[in-house]
Amino acid sequence: MEQEVLTYMTEHHMMYQGKRILLACSGGADSVALVRFFHHYAQQNNWMLGIVHADHGLRGDASTQDRVFVEALAEQLDIPVYSKELAVKDKLQNGGNTQQVCREERYAYFAFILTTYGYDVLAQGHHGDDQIETVLMELVQGQGMRGIPEQREFAGKPLIRPLLSVNRTTIERYLHTLHQPYREDASNESTTYMRNRFRQRVLPSLYEENRTLDQQVRRLVEERKQDEDILQTLARTKFDELVTFQEGSLTLDTTEFCEMAIALQRRFILLVWKYLQPHASALSASTVASIIQVTERREGTQSVSLPNGYVWTRAYTTVTVAKGDQKPIPLSGALPVDEWVSIGQDMQLLITQSDKMYEGERWYAVLENEDFPLHIRTRRMGDVLDLGTHHKKVSRLFIDSKIPREKREGWPLLVTQKNGILGLIGLRHSSRLTKTKKTPWVIWIKQEDSTC
Repeated sequence: MEQEVLTYMTEHHMMYQGKRILLACSGGADSVALVRFFHHYAQQNNWMLGIVHADHGLRGDASTQDRVFVEALAEQLDIPVYSKELAVKDKLQNGGNTQQVCREERYAYFAFILTTYGYDVLAQGHHGDDQIETVLMELVQGQGMRGIPEQREFAGKPLIRPLLSVNRTTIERYLHTLHQPYREDASNESTTYMRNRFRQRVLPSLYEENRTLDQQVRRLVEERKQDEDILQTLARTKFDELVTFQEGSLTLDTTEFCEMAIALQRRFILLVWKYLQPHASALSASTVASIIQVTERREGTQSVSLPNGYVWTRAYTTVTVAKGDQKPIPLSGALPVDEWVSIGQDMQLLITQSDKMYEGERWYAVLENEDFPLHIRTRRMGDVLDLGTHHKKVSRLFIDSKIPREKREGWPLLVTQKNGILGLIGLRHSSRLTKTKKTPWVIWIKQEDSTC
């Protein structure tokens, strides 16, 4: 394993000889292998090492034992260690996605240790199987195929993942050779999360078809990244040429945008979003497709709601992207079945008859054939919601829920073909949506996905 990793690090300019390297270690096999590898080659490469461990505190005594194990490993190898129980439980009391909150708190702690104690590089133990799982998840969720980058910037410094060059089996074999124990996370056995389902049910079958699957996926991701770099350069050139910047917003003429190849249009839109919201998750593929559809039209005015209160508005041949009180005019067209779609307010929605479990909030929907296709639209004068025992005006629901006026106009309403309101997404739902009474149709709602 060691030679494979060294070769990979050299090819991808990750050696960072003479640098202070902070190793993220959960106590699992991959991160323990990362620690042992760097420790073995530290003197040869003049690396000065540190270990950081983030305790999410969600698994009781098991979390504590993970932390104790990592601290003992650091002491055994004479490496400084920084460990802390994070405030995940406190943050979750205010709601939110557990995985997302854990990730945000974990990376915030990594950034603090990295900068406070003067480390030059952060290293993580993601491996080849993680890469396969990520690619599959992105494909299934319609997010393209970016994969896990072997190196990226984090807190102004390099974040590297040298173990992407090997798979889980190789890592476990390496630890077995060293007689090195590691911790097992029982939550990895849960099928609640998509990644675990792929790991347990899909990867074994794929490896039966191709024992070098991890190498093939790694090569594919790297080649796509090379292609992507060229396309990004071209898109950046167009972005600099076409966009006029104002404080908190930007404008552009659609004429030249419409002449671009669609591959450049997609990347152009993502650059616009990154300029306005540099720390937000990338827009979903369905949102980008909606923007292209709106922007390529010439007549009238149409808008697409974006996360964090932004709106992409086209008035004839001029696009304005800004945060404020624009009133989006929703796209005409049906919501697809069995496909996650972005619907504004940082939310995604899935309509399905599948009994699969997904991340997010599940609602059983009482629907008839004549209700389809379902649509998303914004509120209209006189809208009322059927709450079962009584009807209530949508305008009053916004007021009672203290929704700011600027958010009300763009709030997504889920409606039937005949314009019956099923719910104000993320706020209130009609009597036709229930948590307990199972029906053939299921509607899942979740926060926009995060990236690695």
